[in-house]
Amino acid sequence: MSEIVELTATESAERLLPLLQEYAAKTAAFSERVVVALEKFVTPESNSIGRVRFTATSGNFATPAALEAARLICFHDALDEPVTNLARHASGLIEHAALEHRLRTELKLRLDELEEHIKFSAVMVGELVKYLTAQKDQAALVRKLVEETRPKAPF
Repeated sequence: MSEIVELTATESAERLLPLLQEYAAKTAAFSERVVVALEKFVTPESNSIGRVRFTATSGNFATPAALEAARLICFHDALDEPVTNLARHASGLIEHAALEHRLRTELKLRLDELEEHIKFSAVMVGELVKYLTAQKDQAALVRKLVEETRPKAPF
């Protein structure tokens, strides 16, 4: 049987810092991918909703654009809660743990960065879903792809 080891607040904060940094970078990169996906929905001349074909002309096969939209939605759905919980843990340490000033400050800066990325990625996925739902037939295909990986699509 494995032994449970209790960490001090300082040890916990020091282990948390690289995770906060890693997931801030991942959520920032994720947001960049959503921007690229969103650009496919907007026509540059009018800045209005464009038409992205999600099914191949030779059958009922999903195109790379449909697969990418589904993948982004699934990725956000899968990571949003655990990354938010990671941020809550850091927030709890900042609020309640006896940490030295430098460590508390660094933890707070990393937490603030991660929280902004979390919030903005949710906004961006929301925009992606808006564009999808404006094109009902395409939204249905992406929903079908998403539901191949989970019981219900989050849109």
